[in-house]
Amino acid sequence: MLRLPYVSTLGAVLLGIAAAVSIALFCVFVEIVRTSPLAMSEEILDLREAGGVRQTGYSAPTIPTLRLPAPTVSPSVKRLSTEGARPGALRPPLGGVGPTAKVVLIVDDLGGDRASFDAVMALPGPMTMSFLPYGQFVQEQADKARAAGHGVMLHLPMEPQGRADPGPNALWESLADQDIRDLVALNLTRFDGYTGLNNHMGSQFTENRAATDIAMAGMRGRISYFVDSVTTPHSVAADAARSAGIPAYRRDIFLDPAPGEIPVYQSLSELEAIARKEGVVIAILHPREATLSVLGAWLASAPARGFELITMDDYHASQTNRRIAMIR
Repeated sequence: MLRLPYVSTLGAVLLGIAAAVSIALFCVFVEIVRTSPLAMSEEILDLREAGGVRQTGYSAPTIPTLRLPAPTVSPSVKRLSTEGARPGALRPPLGGVGPTAKVVLIVDDLGGDRASFDAVMALPGPMTMSFLPYGQFVQEQADKARAAGHGVMLHLPMEPQGRADPGPNALWESLADQDIRDLVALNLTRFDGYTGLNNHMGSQFTENRAATDIAMAGMRGRISYFVDSVTTPHSVAADAARSAGIPAYRRDIFLDPAPGEIPVYQSLSELEAIARKEGVVIAILHPREATLSVLGAWLASAPARGFELITMDDYHASQTNRRIAMIR
């Protein structure tokens, strides 16, 4: 017969084991819920809105680096983006397109980190560089880009959907009309040398026609053209710009709608298809390491395969000349 002290000790040990197993199972359950698609949906939306630039919050699973072949024309490739119809479908064609397809590459989110800017400058050009007005080195970098023959744009922060932060002095739809006008004026004076403007984030603001009309009225006479980044399929920004008398265009594709190299390869395949069909394509990218690595390899072979880089200024000039020719 067991002694009572021994029974008590055995019972305590069994209770301890049961408690440890329960805690472990609970931790597994919490981790499953935390990493479920529902739990991550808000962070994914924030990442998409910011063009994948955020370094905190959700990050996609690590994908091993693959040595994929050079992109080929593949109209059937499904683009990894939040939009369905191609945003640039409203863009007028490039007049007098020859056998060479034109490619406009707009690099967003510049003006701050010097290493990212230098990495972009090391790529073959010309490109169009869009600078955040609150960037610490915005004037310095804009001057260098323009001197090197690149196009220069202002990347105006606007209110997004979700929790992403557009940065200081952003346009919010809840602001009073005069406050929107004042913020537009302030952002337009943050640096010199830009010709056009595109929106940074703005999925919430650019769906509000009244607020967007006020903003565009403040830009009239201050910029040569506006490019709608199309961060929401319901954006009215291009139409509002045209109503204000500002020539407006819409981007065709984001090269890096998600982190990693694979989305860039897929987007480049679609870029080639659009460029060959339409004669010109407007693409937006971000100065991320994976994006620039894949893009650099693509640029090396692009001229031999019939693709020519032009700036957004070049494309806008071609449309202006085309309209003048039609009037004559």
